[in-house]
Amino acid sequence: MRHGLHLLTSLRATTTHHQRRNIMATNDVTFRPKSSWQKPDCINNSAEHQCHNESTLEAVLGNSLVRCCDDEVCKARAAEIARLTETAV
Repeated sequence: MRHGLHLLTSLRATTTHHQRRNIMATNDVTFRPKSSWQKPDCINNSAEHQCHNESTLEAVLGNSLVRCCDDEVCKARAAEIARLTETAV
């Protein structure tokens, strides 16, 4: 889980505020049932966020697939990570 958080932090460091604002302004992330190869825990279970729900969905944007549970806060975080990782590729 630390790797995912580190990735998000490093992506934030490599994008400007304007780029992040444009990334977050897009509404093109979709959610679908989680792929069978995804880990069972929610991506939002880290030192900063303590979600202990099982992941049931994945946020999809291009080649980015980010697992999450159906909680709205977790879905928003998964969508943000999907947007950031898609633009970093």
